[in-house]
Amino acid sequence: MGLTGVSPLQLVNISIVFGMVVMPFTYHPILRIAMDKNIMGKHVNRRGDTVLGVAVLGLIIVAALAAIPLMIATNFGTP
Repeated sequence: MGLTGVSPLQLVNISIVFGMVVMPFTYHPILRIAMDKNIMGKHVNRRGDTVLGVAVLGLIIVAALAAIPLMIATNFGTP
């Protein structure tokens, strides 16, 4: 508990959830740059790689949207 009164496990759970919420904002720019031939040159993503990347981005967005409601529904992961 320490001086703050917050359980370390609860703090880790909250940090992971908020990390998941911001993940689409970090993944999307990387995916966009990987698709840009002007920046990447001969290392640009092929169409199949881009389709797979967009599918993964969709899963990340779904998980990010579900993260906070699930955290609340499970009472912050307490058993």
